[in-house]
Amino acid sequence: MVDDLWGMHLYRYAGDVWMDGRPLRFESGWAGFTPPGAQMRYRFEGTCVHVFAHLLWPIQGTTTDLPLVFPVGSRFEPLWEGLEEAIPWRGSRRADVRAWDVALSLAEAALAPQTETHAAVEAALAFIEAHLAQPIGAHDAARAAFVSHNHLCRLFRTHLGATVMGTIRGRRVERARHLLVHTSLPVKQIAAQVGIDDLQRFNKTMRLETGRSPRAIRSSGG
Repeated sequence: MVDDLWGMHLYRYAGDVWMDGRPLRFESGWAGFTPPGAQMRYRFEGTCVHVFAHLLWPIQGTTTDLPLVFPVGSRFEPLWEGLEEAIPWRGSRRADVRAWDVALSLAEAALAPQTETHAAVEAALAFIEAHLAQPIGAHDAARAAFVSHNHLCRLFRTHLGATVMGTIRGRRVERARHLLVHTSLPVKQIAAQVGIDDLQRFNKTMRLETGRSPRAIRSSGG
């Protein structure tokens, strides 16, 4: 409970939360807002990883109700990375600007029509984001979305203009780039965190996708 401040949360795990006694379920790849002064109680199993921030939200003019927890879909990873980037700057105006950018983007995501992207695509994207460190493929994403492999491939081409494996590879590369720039983790550990245990293959993948080696990405700051 934090008086006067709104909470903003991004979850990489599934669980249950009670807000002032009201039960709510959330999944990995979801986000949520908590009102000022709300009594919070969580229940989950296994590893719990989420990022959050507290904001003094000015109430001016017309207001709109937002869901307390909601799926973010393909927007999840960029917003997670945006909030992570604000952490080293906390206490500065730069951190405030980054956190508010994430908060407003989350509010837009909460209000966006859920039919914007096919539900199976959103489910597959959430699965991919939650399992980047594991050796997953298109068949795994299809099973998580409860559709056939061929149908999911067609949906990805229609809604994203990309293949399933291309999407997995792109998210791995983008996550690795973020970790190279914003953390001091060893390159071998970063490779493992994005599901590429072989360091030579990781270096080759980064060069093919970005045109630069992991060391060059880190030294250039992006």
